[in-house]
Amino acid sequence: MITEWPIQSFSKASSLSGKAFEPGDEVMCLLVETIEQGLRRIDILVSEWDALPSKNAIVGKWSRRIRTDATEVANDYRQSILSAEELFLSMANPVDSDPDTAGDKTPVTGDAATILFLLALHLERQRVLRSQRSKHEDPFLVFLHVRSKNRYRVPIATVTPDQMGIIEERLSVIFRNDAPAAPAPGSGVSDPGK
Repeated sequence: MITEWPIQSFSKASSLSGKAFEPGDEVMCLLVETIEQGLRRIDILVSEWDALPSKNAIVGKWSRRIRTDATEVANDYRQSILSAEELFLSMANPVDSDPDTAGDKTPVTGDAATILFLLALHLERQRVLRSQRSKHEDPFLVFLHVRSKNRYRVPIATVTPDQMGIIEERLSVIFRNDAPAAPAPGSGVSDPGK
């Protein structure tokens, strides 16, 4: 069970090259799990994907574009749902898939399994997923992905209402396009994050 929130919010620069993200950049957000550091998030430019030294520790991923101006803020909510959906689909295995042929996916256990469970509940509320019946004694729930009609098995996690509220709020921050918009030319507004 997640005792403290291990996932950082959005970085201002690539974790791989150190290059600062600019408005309009396509960024890939990776959820990785290592023995040394546990579950964490790293952000890289999409163009840096092939330069990653190893992809073995990646549990899930989603992408986003750094917004270019304040008019794009209205699209943040829809983008956050798409990002959560993309992460869920990258972490979950379809019910009908053979576990031995899951490819190079990192098995989802521990904190990552709890995040997958909460993502499923979040996406169910957004009507991206629909829960399906499973046997009462099963240690998982089955969700139908509405658009693709694929079914996914999600391990059940025990989460208190307080923990769920904290994690849900944190997921919302992670998936929002929370990098600051570029200030309008000549506005005299500076980026408070610098």
